[in-house]
Amino acid sequence: MHGSRALELVHPVDRDLVLIAHRDALRDVAGTQIVEYRARVSNGALRWFESHTRAVQGDDGRVSGTVSMIRDVSHRKAREAELSRAASTDPLTGLANRRVFDAALAERIAVAADGGIAGCVAVFDIDHFKAVNDRHGHDAGDHALQAFARIARGVMRDGDVVARLGGEEFGVLFPGTGIEQAHCLCERLRATLAATRLRHGPATVELTVSAGIAAIDGTGSAAMVLRAADQALYAAKAGGATGCDWRPDPAFPSRHAMATDWRCRPRPDRC
Repeated sequence: MHGSRALELVHPVDRDLVLIAHRDALRDVAGTQIVEYRARVSNGALRWFESHTRAVQGDDGRVSGTVSMIRDVSHRKAREAELSRAASTDPLTGLANRRVFDAALAERIAVAADGGIAGCVAVFDIDHFKAVNDRHGHDAGDHALQAFARIARGVMRDGDVVARLGGEEFGVLFPGTGIEQAHCLCERLRATLAATRLRHGPATVELTVSAGIAAIDGTGSAAMVLRAADQALYAAKAGGATGCDWRPDPAFPSRHAMATDWRCRPRPDRC
């Protein structure tokens, strides 16, 4: 833009990258420095650019400045972002996919191994989902999965990781959260879903969900943590939909702190 220094147009987060590329070009006269950065254009919009910068030398070999070839790469960056989202997102629900969930869980296990407060994992399964598909069709099943995802996003906190693990099974990672707080959030999700009536054509679809919760500690793998949550989920379903349960895994004695028959009952004094 007229009257502005070029560096002032560069996004503040990217200015150091541009300055480093300029400095390196002055030092390495035989090389070309390539850097990508965001900058404002004449209409004020923020776009992505790629600069190829190299030193300019006079007849005496002394460096007198730099020259840059700059091109707009906004379309490529947008495509890269779209591909990244596709690789990390479940296409039906818009939630994180299993790969993202597993990576986040691995990070929390590492936190626990270092002595930090890792948090909890909850595994949810929509009750009688096959019956919804058989009675109302697969479109209704898709609608149910999307409804769960929408409600889960509304109930869970910004830092929680909500993912579709596969089929009608979902996972929620609660970083730095104790069992009781995780229980309250799971109960809120369960109650909200149970109170929701989905319209599918002339039919009304009622949904319930069961869940299992497991604490994360530094003594086991991600598979072991999920196994504990799955066992709690099976116990909840065995107790009759809808509900949720916490079940200690014998491989994790530290998880015996919570009562094994602790179920998702409304607890207005705590939730």
